[in-house]
Formats: sequence, structure tokens, C-alpha cells
Amino acid sequence: MYKGILSDRTIVAVKVPRLQLSDALQSFDVECKVLRTIRHRNLVKVITTCTNPEFRALVLEYMSKGNLERWLYSHNYCLDLLRRINIVVDVASALDYLHHGQSESILHCDLKPTNILLDEDMVTHVGDFGIAKILVKNKMQHTLKLLVPLATSHHELQDDQKIKKVMLVNASIPDRMMEVMDEGLLRIEDGRDTIALQSVLSSILDLDLGLRCSEELPDTRMDIKDVVVKLNKIKSTFFVNRNRVNY
Repeated sequence: MYKGILSDRTIVAVKVPRLQLSDALQSFDVECKVLRTIRHRNLVKVITTCTNPEFRALVLEYMSKGNLERWLYSHNYCLDLLRRINIVVDVASALDYLHHGQSESILHCDLKPTNILLDEDMVTHVGDFGIAKILVKNKMQHTLKLLVPLATSHHELQDDQKIKKVMLVNASIPDRMMEVMDEGLLRIEDGRDTIALQSVLSSILDLDLGLRCSEELPDTRMDIKDVVVKLNKIKSTFFVNRNRVNY
């Protein structure tokens, strides 16, 4: 990935696949096919493509705030509670559009913090569709497994089983929720009433929702439309309760 500047001074991101890799051309073609059919505020926008027998490139809108991985796991960056809620809602909205917003459903298939990007206004954009799948029928449920990492910042959470274990532990000890929270989040929220903050977090971190999104069998996962509805209710709860902890 490179940073570039167009003739009109527009800053862009240029994604250049390594053509020596066996699946690079297929991945590039898939991403082009997906990006030319989708339009949503929470998806990375493609500006143009460059193609010749020896070179391929995607020219994309530039995300000046980087990816979610940086904001979750770097010591110099941290997200407050409201930002984290907004990110989860934005990602769910993007997936809802991909699954249900057009005649052919699109499964991202590689949703992770490095593919969640933030623009200058901290609006969330889902990117990297190199291994996406386009479905005409038999719409499958996709996993939205960003809830727990956004709250706990456990960098080692890389698969559904680990995420499930963390959520089950957290659900079994709600009175000790503050012990598993991301230290950066607690540092940002420092100075507020701990009991009140814990109450807000309990209403926001819907651990049952996270479990239902990470079921191993696709048919048992919660439909993304229902996830969006529930996340928006959680966001509303935050606004109702934030004054109790002096937000």
C-alpha cells in the first residue's frame, strides 16, 4: 500500500498487489468486481484502477487516521467509549449493506482490525475485499467479532474460540468487568465514578450479542440486520446514561 497525490492534489492510497504471488491476480479481480458495485459511507471508495500486463493497482480514498489495529494496540493511540461504539455500529452497518443492500450478497471473509479504516473525521470504513465472496442465493451469516476486542483490547484474540472464552468469562463475572477492560479505555475515562461507569459498560458490552455473532455454524449466527438494531439500542443506552458519569 502506498500514499499518492493526484494532479488535483487529492491524496489517495494506492494498493499494488505482488503479481509474483500465485493468487494475486485472482484477488485483484475479485476486489475490482466487488468495489465497482458497492456504494456505502462505511466502505472504502475506489477512485480508479490501473491495469496493464505487468502492473495492477487500485487507487482508493485515503484514510488519514489509519486502521483500527493501530488504535487498539498501539500505546500512543486510544479510543474513548463513544468512538468504540460508533466503530462497531459503522462496521455492522457496512456488513448489513453488503449482505442485504443489493441483489447479490457479498461476504467480506476477512474482517479484522487491520481492514477497518478511519478517515479524517474518524468515520469507519471497511476495506480489503481481496477474498470476498459474492452470493446470489443461500445468503450466509457473517461474524461480527469486534465487540470484545474493542472493549478489552486483547491482542491475542485471533479466532472465534478465544473470543468465546473471553466473553463467557466476562459474562460469568459481571462484577469484575473493570478488571478485563482495556487499560487505555479506563485511563481515558479516569476520574468518573467507577460504579456508574461499570453500569454504563454493562449495558453497552452486550456479551450475549457477541456470542451469538461468533457461533461456529453460520445458520446459528444472528442475522446482521438484527445485530444493527441491537447495536443502535446499545448506543442509545449510552447516550441516556452518559450524563450519570459526567460525559
